[in-house]
Amino acid sequence: MSELNELETLMMEWYALCEQMVPLEEALAPIKAMKELREAKIKDLIKKMGKGYAAPHLGVEASYRKGYTKVTWDGSALDGFAAAHPEILPFRSEKATQPSISIKKIDKLPF
Repeated sequence: MSELNELETLMMEWYALCEQMVPLEEALAPIKAMKELREAKIKDLIKKMGKGYAAPHLGVEASYRKGYTKVTWDGSALDGFAAAHPEILPFRSEKATQPSISIKKIDKLPF
């Protein structure tokens, strides 16, 4: 089986599984909404407390990470600056990242 045939077969099976999940997701929607409301209230309380809270007897833990200021730089501008000022190049680093693939359900075309 060619890679494209295998890919289309897998996609067809994945789509069918998504279709089977629709009624389950619809049935769970009210529970999910209640859960999200509780999560928002828990987050508000934890934020007010300024620290995390663990309730092992309930099987729940809410972690707290304090806010911080994130510094970013305009890489393209700095690359241009580095051309004229190579002394800043030791402060430059590169990190390769792996490709990322996402799969989402879309409406089938009618053919």
